[in-house]
Parts: sequence; C-alpha cells; structure tokens
Amino acid sequence: MAAMEAAADAMLAAASCAFTSTFAIAIQIQGCGICLVLALGWVAASIVRKRVIKNMRRNIVDGNSFAFLCDNIDELEHSVQENLPRVSVIMPLKGFGEHNLQNWRSQITSLYGGPLEFLFVVESKDDPAYHAVSRLIAEYKDNLEAKVVVAGLSTTCSQKIHNQLIGVEKMHKDTKYVLFLDDDVRLHPGTIGALTKEMEKNPEIFIQTGYPLDLPSGSLGSYCIYEYHMPCSMGFATGGKTFFLWGGCMMMHADDFRQDRYGVVSGLRDGGYSDDMTLAAIAGQHKRLISSPPVAVFPHPLASDLSFSRYWNYLRKQTFVLESYVSNVNWMMNRALFTSHCYLSWGFVCPYIMALVHVLAALRAPYSKVVKEASDSSWGLFLVGLLFICTLIELVSMWNLTKVEIQLCNMLSLKDRKYLLITYNWGLVFIALLVDNFLYPISAFRSHFSQSINWSGIRYYLRDGKISKIERENSSKYTDLGGKHLYGKRTYPPNKSLLGYLSRTLVQWHQPKKYDVRTDVNVTPWKTKSIFHNSQPVTYGGCHVKHRCFLAFPAHASHTLRFEYEPRLWKVEAAMAFVSVQNSKRKAATATGERIPLCVMPREKSMARAPDAVSHLRDDGHDPAVRSRPAQAQRCRHHLDARRQRPACGGVRPASGRFGRVDVMLRAATVIGTAEPVRAREEGAVPPAQAQPSPDKDKEPGSRGNERVSAVKRERKSSRLL
Repeated sequence: MAAMEAAADAMLAAASCAFTSTFAIAIQIQGCGICLVLALGWVAASIVRKRVIKNMRRNIVDGNSFAFLCDNIDELEHSVQENLPRVSVIMPLKGFGEHNLQNWRSQITSLYGGPLEFLFVVESKDDPAYHAVSRLIAEYKDNLEAKVVVAGLSTTCSQKIHNQLIGVEKMHKDTKYVLFLDDDVRLHPGTIGALTKEMEKNPEIFIQTGYPLDLPSGSLGSYCIYEYHMPCSMGFATGGKTFFLWGGCMMMHADDFRQDRYGVVSGLRDGGYSDDMTLAAIAGQHKRLISSPPVAVFPHPLASDLSFSRYWNYLRKQTFVLESYVSNVNWMMNRALFTSHCYLSWGFVCPYIMALVHVLAALRAPYSKVVKEASDSSWGLFLVGLLFICTLIELVSMWNLTKVEIQLCNMLSLKDRKYLLITYNWGLVFIALLVDNFLYPISAFRSHFSQSINWSGIRYYLRDGKISKIERENSSKYTDLGGKHLYGKRTYPPNKSLLGYLSRTLVQWHQPKKYDVRTDVNVTPWKTKSIFHNSQPVTYGGCHVKHRCFLAFPAHASHTLRFEYEPRLWKVEAAMAFVSVQNSKRKAATATGERIPLCVMPREKSMARAPDAVSHLRDDGHDPAVRSRPAQAQRCRHHLDARRQRPACGGVRPASGRFGRVDVMLRAATVIGTAEPVRAREEGAVPPAQAQPSPDKDKEPGSRGNERVSAVKRERKSSRLL
C-alpha cells in the first residue's frame, strides 16, 4: 500500500512539473485567452440587445404602447397595414413534442397586418403532428389562413428540405416573402412584421434570420445544448449583416424559389442535407447579404426529459453538417471550421485538466515530500488562480447576455408568464462548458469517418458532400432534441442516465417538495399574479411545482378520458393531451384525450390533506396551509368516476391492482378561472361492473391482500370525511 502511495505521489509530482513547462504554460494562457475572447464577444452581443431594450422603453415613455410591434405607432394605421406584402410561413413538422402546441400558437397568432398564410408540411398522415396541427387549425379556422400539406417521403435530400420545397410549391401565387420556421421556434407577436420591414427597407437582403435562446430544463444534456448555442449567438447579435444562418428562422424572397435564382432549389433538392449550411454557402458564393435584426431572438424551451444520449445525437447532427458541401470553396471552409473548432474546444478543456493536477498537488504537498518539492518550485497555483479569474469573467459575461436576452424576450412577448433567469443553474453551465467542448472533437471525428447520421429515425449517408442514400428505421420513438413522439403512440422515455440523474439532483436538492405537482401548461392565474413556469421547477404557493401530474385512477379504465374541476377552482382546456395508464404490474396502456385538467396529489396518503393540496392553486388572500375547512373540502372534491364517486385527486393510492398510476402530460393547455359548476366525467371507460374487483380478491390471505383491504377502508373513511 505504501509503495502504491509513493508511486502515485511520484506521478502527481511529475505531472505538476510537466504542466509548468513552457509549452504547458502557453496552453494554459491560451485557455485563459479563449475565456476572455468569449466574454468579450458576449459583452458586445449584450450591447446590441440592450440598445433595442432602451429604444423600446423610450418609445413606451413617448406614448407608443405598441413598441413591441413597431418603433413608430403610425405604422399601425390602416393605410399602411393594407399595403403590407403577402407572407407565406412554411413549417416542416416531424412528430409531436412537449412544447409544440405552444410554439405553433405563437406562430399562428402573429399580429402581422398583411396577408399571411401558414403551410404545415408533414411527411404523412401517420405523423402525430398531422392530427395535432389539424385540430389547432380547426380551432382558429375563422381567423386563420392555414392548411396541412402531406409531402411524402424524400428520396434525394433530407426530409426537412423535402418538406420545405413542397411547401414552396403549394404557397400562394401572390406571396412576396417566404418564411421557413422550425416547429420548436416560439415567435413574438411582432416577429413577422419586423422581418418583413427589414426586407422591404433593404431589397438587397438575401436571407433574414435569427437565433434561439435556450431555456434548459434542468438536465445536463439541456445545459450542454444551451452552452453549445451561446458562442454561436454572438454571431447573430450584430444588428444587421452577418455571415451565419440558422435554419429555424429564415425569411427569403419567394421569387428566388420560383425562378431558382443562384441555384437555390437545385442546391437544396439535389443531395442537400442541411438547409442553413447550404443556403449560407450559396449566399457566400454569390456575395449575397444575410441579415439578423436585433429583435430576432426566440425563447426555446428544451424538453423536460432531454437525456444525455439525445444531446449526444444532437451534437452528432451538428458536427455532421460540416461533412456536407455544395462546392470546393464550401468544402475548404467546412474543413477550416472543423479544424479550428476542434482545436479551440480541446484548447479550452486542457487548461482545466492541468489546473486540477496543480490543485491536487497543492492538497497533497503537506503529506508528501516529493509532491511538496514539485509544487513549491512551480507556478501551478498562480496559473490556477489566473484561470479561475478568466472563467469567472466568462461566466459573468454569459450570465449578462442571457439576462439581457430574457429581458428582451419578455418585452417582445404579450404573455403573462415571463421567462426567468433564476431558473438557470450556473454550476451546471460550467460543467456543460467542459463536457460540450470535450465531446465536440470526438463527435466531429466520428462524423467525418462514419459519413452517416441517424436523425429522427432516418439514416442519411453522404458521398462527396451530398446525400447518396436514405434508410428509414422504426426503432426510434423520439426525436433527439425535443423528445417528440414520432409514430403516434405514447411510450415511456428511456431510462435516465446517471449524469442526468446527478444534474437533476443538483438542481432540485434545495427546493421544497411538499406536493408533487407536474404539468406542462400556460397558466393565467385567477385573481393572482403568481406564475407557473413552463419548463423549469418553480415554487407556487409554497409548493414545489414540476411538470407532471399523478392521479389515483382505476387501472382498468384506459379509454379516452375527460376531467374537469369543481366550482371556484381551476378549469383546464387542452387542445391535445396524452394519458398513460400504468397499473401495479407495470403494464402500460395508452389513451388520448382532448380536454384534461390540472390535478394535484399530495405526497401524504391522507384524504384530510386533500383540501390543502388543491386549494393552493387558488389565491383569495389566505395562507394555503390553513385551508382545511369543511366547506372548502366540499369544494375540493374531485371525482374520476361520478357513478362510484372515486376521488381523482387527493385520494389514497392503494397498493393493489385496483388503482394504477396515471401519468398525465398536458400539451399547451390554458388554465382559466371559472365559477361555473363542472363535474368530472369519464368518456368511453370500462363500466363499473368490469372495473370493480371481486370481493374475494380483496380478502385473499397475505400481505398484499391485507394492504388492499386497508386501502379500501381508508378510502371509504376519507369519503365520509368529505
């Protein structure tokens, strides 16, 4: 044991001495320089965004209450609005995810005053997005010009590009500008008007673009995606001309596609894999202008169950785009990006590895003479301190830019729910900096040597920079970034990784968990200004709020369900929802419903706590912790089966198979206050006679039988209390 300890000390001393050589010191100073350059770029980007915020505030003070739409209120005159050009918005869709409905609503509820049409393009009618968006269009059919287009399967390009080109063919003949949007883009009411205004002001603009602001969900994978996008965001915060292009938001001249100017259509159709990289290469080849207005920053909530494996495949997709090209010049530029990005990524990570060795040597020095001699004669701790200061400056600069962009998004949006900076975990941001920069070169080299990528169940093969082969696989159930369901059937997500578990624990360890409330809704509070945040854990009424809702529910009932609340509480209207019923034997059944409410279940298995558990959703000026009066308990009754008076919320969760666990995932629902009496009901469920277990089964010997009998007794006693 002593020999092993001596050997470890010798290795630590040798590493500490090696990392203080001239070459190692240069690497560490280079890492500090990279941190400072990133910090400087984020400071410059924040200045551009702040200028917009100051301008909006000045307009508001001057009496322009519509500063989020336009700088000059005279632009809202009817004589100006009627002359606005027609815009066609084309959205290629794939699957149905956690935030899709909210994103689509933000797009179709634009306050653009000119003619506007929306084309939702799907691969086939079997895509879950087809039915979801069809219902959304039906909801707005009287005030919306929109349709769903079935594009079919792609054969010569990526499915996204194929959907975009089919949408271009179907757009209105009078369309002047075409706007391509991803289904994960959350627009502001004035976004389309701002983009169109810039196109009208400068006809030389080839493409107008923007960039997302990621809202991490708490997992390490989501923070890695946020960190990956942040260095790129400074290239879009120029307030005008830029060399970068983001495929999630691109406005172009419709005639460029009708006439195939600069080979736009042929370049995309004939082997195109990445729409933004291809169009950026065409713009550079023909010296065309790409512009990014300062207001084009879009909140991008990431999936709440975004695992580390999905982040890895997303990173693979991002590095894979460097393998596609349209010309020799484009190939050379991609090779330059490949080399520089790999070098800078590992050049950023290596100094932290060296700093860790210096810190370990300093901690071990009092107990080892060899290590003490090595640490005393080196500059290790000085370099560690220098790197620490540079890292702190970098993180503060990133924090400042994120704060400014969140503030800008809140000012540009009309929603009561605001995006919050406090939801970011900056410890995880630092870890994501190291993880993402360490993995990027590995992903880039793998993409280079494999020349293939699996994205959303489709595997693409490249040859000479273009797609040469397409294979469709049915094994993938979710998209990798958004976690969207691809084949219309609700399944449970894969097991969380260890890194994801640790990251969630780090985020939530200090937060109270009195009740477990999980939902995914936009909340418009009734007589209160409290806010539910859509993607981040928050505290509401002194309770920790998550994004799912567990209900006590008969395991036999797995049909289409509909729940509503009792009077004076909350009523939830959902355009689309997925309900998964899971019994005690872990056998899952699925059902879908159109209207599912927000329900609450306390962790305590006591019906007496039910009034507290539900009434904290109300705000009548009293502390939720003391709301346990009988009259209020009567208002808080929730019945899943009105015929048998089964409690849907706040009831006991028996250990037997009579009751299973219902996992309700709401999709872009809206919570509204209501004073009308409503009753819970169940549609298409199994009749009570079938759902009711036999009496003998409850009285069978053994611990499980006793548990079932006790559960029934507790349930009956709780019903009498109510």
